Amino acid sequence: MNRRENKEQSRVTFRQKRLTHMITAVTLAMQAGLPLAGAFTPVMVQAAEVQAPRSPFAVDRERAAAVDRMQTRPYTLAKGETVADVAKRYNLSVDELRRLNMLRTFANGFDNLKAGDELDVPVQTAAGEKDELAAAREALTQSGQDGERRLAERAAGAAGFLSSKPDSDAARALATSAATGTVNERIADSLKGLKGTYRVGIQADDNLSLKNSSVDALIPLHETKENLYFTQGSLHRTNDRSQANLGVGVRHFTEDNAMVGGNAFLDYDLSRDHARGGVGLEYWRDYLRFGANAYMRLTGWKDSPDIEDYEERPANGFDVRAEGYLPSYPQLGAKVVYEKYFGNKVGLFGNSEDDLQKDPQAVTVGASYTPVPLITASLDHRQGESGKNDTRVGLEVNYQPDKKLSDQLDPEQVRIQRTVQGGRYDLVDRNNNIVLEYRKKEVIRLNMSNPITGRGGDRVSLGLSVNSKYGLSDVVVMSEELVSAGGQINNSGLTSTVTLPAWKADGKNTYTLRAYATDKKGNASKTVESQVVVTAAGINVSDSVVTLTGVSNGKMLADGVSKATLHVELKNETGEPLTGMAKLLTTKLDFVAKGTETGGETAPAAKSRRAQSRITQDVLKADPTVGGFTELPGEPGTYEATFVSGTVAGKVTLTPVLDKVSLASAGVELTDTMADVTNTNLTVTYNNTSNSAVKDALVANNTDTATLTYTVKDENGQAVTGEASRLKFVVLPGQNGVDASRITISDVKESKAGTYTATVKGTQAVKDVKVGVLANTVRVEGVEATLDLAADTKTAAVSEVVPVIGTTYADGASLGVARVTVKDAYGNLVPSVTVTGSKHSGSGNPEYKANDVATDASGQSVVSFFTTDAGDYVMLFKVTGTSGTTDNGQTAKFTFTSVTKSGEAAALMKANDQVVADSNGATKNIITLQYEAADDAQAQKKPATKATITVTPKNGASSNDYGLSQTRDIQLTWNGNKATADVDFWSKKKGDYAITIDVVVNGAAKPKTRGVTASFRPDTSNVTITLQNNGGGTTVAAGTSRTLTATLKDKYGNLIYDGTLAFSITKEVNGGQKAQLSNPTVTVGSSGTATTSFTP
Repeated sequence: MNRRENKEQSRVTFRQKRLTHMITAVTLAMQAGLPLAGAFTPVMVQAAEVQAPRSPFAVDRERAAAVDRMQTRPYTLAKGETVADVAKRYNLSVDELRRLNMLRTFANGFDNLKAGDELDVPVQTAAGEKDELAAAREALTQSGQDGERRLAERAAGAAGFLSSKPDSDAARALATSAATGTVNERIADSLKGLKGTYRVGIQADDNLSLKNSSVDALIPLHETKENLYFTQGSLHRTNDRSQANLGVGVRHFTEDNAMVGGNAFLDYDLSRDHARGGVGLEYWRDYLRFGANAYMRLTGWKDSPDIEDYEERPANGFDVRAEGYLPSYPQLGAKVVYEKYFGNKVGLFGNSEDDLQKDPQAVTVGASYTPVPLITASLDHRQGESGKNDTRVGLEVNYQPDKKLSDQLDPEQVRIQRTVQGGRYDLVDRNNNIVLEYRKKEVIRLNMSNPITGRGGDRVSLGLSVNSKYGLSDVVVMSEELVSAGGQINNSGLTSTVTLPAWKADGKNTYTLRAYATDKKGNASKTVESQVVVTAAGINVSDSVVTLTGVSNGKMLADGVSKATLHVELKNETGEPLTGMAKLLTTKLDFVAKGTETGGETAPAAKSRRAQSRITQDVLKADPTVGGFTELPGEPGTYEATFVSGTVAGKVTLTPVLDKVSLASAGVELTDTMADVTNTNLTVTYNNTSNSAVKDALVANNTDTATLTYTVKDENGQAVTGEASRLKFVVLPGQNGVDASRITISDVKESKAGTYTATVKGTQAVKDVKVGVLANTVRVEGVEATLDLAADTKTAAVSEVVPVIGTTYADGASLGVARVTVKDAYGNLVPSVTVTGSKHSGSGNPEYKANDVATDASGQSVVSFFTTDAGDYVMLFKVTGTSGTTDNGQTAKFTFTSVTKSGEAAALMKANDQVVADSNGATKNIITLQYEAADDAQAQKKPATKATITVTPKNGASSNDYGLSQTRDIQLTWNGNKATADVDFWSKKKGDYAITIDVVVNGAAKPKTRGVTASFRPDTSNVTITLQNNGGGTTVAAGTSRTLTATLKDKYGNLIYDGTLAFSITKEVNGGQKAQLSNPTVTVGSSGTATTSFTP
């Protein structure tokens, strides 16, 4: 028999002894009380005859009780009959009749009943007959005798009991019956006059304890026809735990005879201080009810008295309930409940260790029988998982103090109770018992060192320690792989050791060790693990070798892909190769990024040939890495690891570490480029295939290309190879007028060792574009090239025509002026292409002063033209004279207005407004005289015209200098209503002349014509040069400067000031040496002179 069984047996023995003592005491008390009862009985009878004065309220309470006990029947009000009439007829007050109808619902209220409405009245005939109230009044006179009657009945019962010579069991049964009966009677009496539902159940065991007893009550707080607000409480003892439940709820009754409700509860374990919250929902119809409840713990783990070395807490869970009754036989009901609780060890079916389940769930199916509303018998079977189940038989007494006892004992009232309205005070159906979750305490814990290292054959301690509630019984250490490898486990409790197997150069030297402990009660700890590592002989740091291969002069490219090999040769203490250390050999990597050497701040730019600056680009940065070591096959003790450069420049230090022992270090510098700036060169070569005539620029047609060539050498003058993926040619930022998005540079390729090329093309015509080099996204300072891009003349076309002078006179001198803009296919302004204008539409024929004009650097040219024919002209301008160009041109409108009015004359200058001044009129200026007749009739007469011509020279020359007569008869040529005649004149003096003409038509003088200007230029075909020696004399000392001035005139003495004059010295002096001219070619000034100097 174990300790638990002994303890339980002791409890039973103690209870038996206590029961025997209590029965003996009760028997002695009853024996002593019977003689006293016999002696005082006459006195009590006499005292009963003299009754104490009764309270006036007692009568009202007794009448109310009598009303509650009345049997009722329906009654319909007759015409003209009121509630007061009915009450009087049945010997009731109106309030008593209202109380009798308290369970009925009236549409207009009890006080407003009218003919045809139905209410309940006592089951009796007419007023005057003896009714229950009268019987109640008579009973008042007898009420004083109730005490004596009850005492007499109990005395008689006691006498009969004693006369039967009872044993101890019979005495105990009599005492239990008397006690519980009295308590139930007193509780029921105290609940009279209250509303709600009260469920009282007291069960006494052999020890007269209240184990498994409960008290439940639902009390309305506020009530209307549609809503019921209530509180519900419970006090019960279940599974040796006293528990209390308190909640509030609301029920809403709808017009279609349904109920929807909600509630919230707080459940508290008075014995163990557990707390749980709960919420629930209800839905009722007549004869059918649904409910759902959720339970949530509010307190945590506490020591459990149920199971030794366990803790307990409320389990979270929920249940769903359904209950129904047969409408034809409402006394029979059936229900089904599904419940589920959550936890690893939940005691849904009990609180022993064998009853605990993980996340248990159960389904309960039950039946009930209610013969009268007061009493319900039930049979429930709950089926869980893993064969867990239980069956319960129950008997409930549900008392509603606001209803008559006769109604609660009336079988017909059961039907009303099954309706929604009849059950409005029914208790909320939920699990008031707090279901508990349990967990095992950790009563023993084992600790072991990890890792455990040593050389082969060493006996190593495991470093075991234990924490135990019940002491230590044993420690078990195990490792099959270690033992099979030749090791040995020495189990000796906390002092257990392990003898390591021999170290294997080419085999496994790491083993897993497991251990657990047990206490004196048989509890086992969790199993712990440790790695056992067998090492070889100790390392000799001074003889071991560390090198880094695959680097150039201690440098590597920071390209993220370049690799080097970290080479380590390990020697042991005896100088032999140390093998099998690959897994124990690690590398410590220290990296200092470039620019952070001064403590995190950016270092100043270096003033060396490697000075660089970063250009912002979105690139992925990566630090350098080193992989794990592997031992080279066939080379014992030689290990290698792969080092990969990152993408950030800086310095790296690699230090191999073996078993916390650091070896020698190897360093490498990660650089953005291996090139030496002083040995690099970036050039541009243009490859214009569409227009080979363009040699010094790239045609910006997005087709032709230029080649960028970057030649790279290192500090030793050797070609730097393999950097194509790290190099990038870019248009340098910050250049005014340069749109880098319109210039495309290809990826860099290595065309030959150390030579990197890329092609460039673009769509923007711009000069002096600076192109630089990026190495690993960092600009290589001092390396750049200049790129020119030219507009594409092959696609040149007039893009815009602006009439600078769009409206002028048709006088043969006034000009229409157009500014024409030319662009290529990509919108670049095109210089040095010819623009030609022509008439597109119009009645006259314009003549051009300036046509076939080349565009300037801004891609613009100015075309001018004139006419004597008034009217509107649409002029067409397009690019001409360029091979491969197809230009449809652009048009613009110009208007030339007439210079004459009806009956007036005008002088018009012809296009040859500049002629050579001569003496015989070989070249003449021609002036057209234009006259417009007043009307067609006058034009038909074609009158003769006599014109007086007056010439006024602007430069003050005399009339002898030009060949014009003051008066000249001219004959007009008529065309329609206009007549014209040409007048010519000459001059041997250069200059500008203002000319007006006086016209006389049919003897009548007309207003003077509008003036014109005629110009004459010198005759450069016959030039006279006069050379003046400004120093005086003809002798010039050697080394002395002398100034000469040349004057240029034509044969009529007109100064010539256009063009340049070339000087030369033809005679040698000083033994064949020539004098030196300061300016061999001189521009002739406005005075017609040119000056230079010479030194003999």
